[in-house]
Amino acid sequence: MKILHCIHSCNPEGGGPWEVVLQFSLEHIRQGHKVLTITTDDPEAHWCKEANIPIEPLGPARNSHGYTEAFDQWLKNNGKDFDCAIVHGLWQYPGRSALKILPRLNIPFFVYPHGMLDPWFKHTYPLKHLKKSIYWKLIENRLFKKARAVLFTCKEERRLAQHTFSPYNCHEAIAPLGIGTPPDDCNHQEQIFLSNFPHLKEGNFLLFLSRVHEKKGLDVLLQALEQYPKDLPQLAIAGPIESTTYLARLKQLETKIASKHNGWKITWTGMLTGSLKWGALRTAGAFILPSHQENFGIAVVEALAVGTPVLLSRKVNIWREIVDDGSGLAEEDTINGVIQLLSRWDELDTNAHKNMRENASRSFNKRFEISRAAANLIEICSPHLKT
Repeated sequence: MKILHCIHSCNPEGGGPWEVVLQFSLEHIRQGHKVLTITTDDPEAHWCKEANIPIEPLGPARNSHGYTEAFDQWLKNNGKDFDCAIVHGLWQYPGRSALKILPRLNIPFFVYPHGMLDPWFKHTYPLKHLKKSIYWKLIENRLFKKARAVLFTCKEERRLAQHTFSPYNCHEAIAPLGIGTPPDDCNHQEQIFLSNFPHLKEGNFLLFLSRVHEKKGLDVLLQALEQYPKDLPQLAIAGPIESTTYLARLKQLETKIASKHNGWKITWTGMLTGSLKWGALRTAGAFILPSHQENFGIAVVEALAVGTPVLLSRKVNIWREIVDDGSGLAEEDTINGVIQLLSRWDELDTNAHKNMRENASRSFNKRFEISRAAANLIEICSPHLKT
């Protein structure tokens, strides 16, 4: 099969959507499929030069929406060479371009919303929601109608998406995500991480590894730590900073905690990649993600892949699967909820921690290893291929 991915950017700092494209592409290429990704990036961007899958950057875009004439022209000239296309994300130009051009070429396309229809955005950013409602009626609603299927990563994401915008009319399908098995040089990964951050004790710190964005609930985590009645765990925050205003708020909370708890401080690692990232995940006592909205959580799955338990809010849409597998804990995305989450983790003894680590590895192999997800995506697309 010849698969075309359409996405706004392949910049890893953009979070999950690009990682999804990367993981599916690597596995589909391994299975013998032809895969190409087109983006609105500037070809000179370093992340384009560093991408390790075939990409065609068609920017630079003229605006934040991602408009570039080259995207349309490329699709007109080359779209017919593919069996199907997958549009990743909403509110950006690649979706609009696909809607204009691919039906004329009789190329079936599919849409991954990647959680962008979650009602959290509607309630948190009402003015942005009003603007998006207009765009929905003009563009995205038609994109959904024309798509052979709108792909949701789990049942919870699909349920939440159905009542955010109107009209809502599409064919829905569940297409779970996954990742490949992590590199197995675990000793090297652990050593390189601990050599960079020697004050972190192996197995005795909590790791937040994601974009530093308000939807991730970091401010709630820090407020919970400020009120936590027991000894505080060490905390490492690893991820790109998206807002200096939000960072300043977090820093203020960190100062308040330090004044109450003998100089306690956060380890701010910045964005981690490669061996440093895997070393952080392997050496952490637990991965923590108190998000207010998370359609799937690639970083959650990365933690499971190396046998690290996960502590989640119940707004991470795969929390039920995690709890059912005994590979983590979940509570509400509130201060009291996070306090309860930390307390439950503290109350577990060494054997319980060990069992949870073993369950994490089993959960990954059973549910989230990429070969299963990649095969499922091919099964969804195959009946719709052009004839």
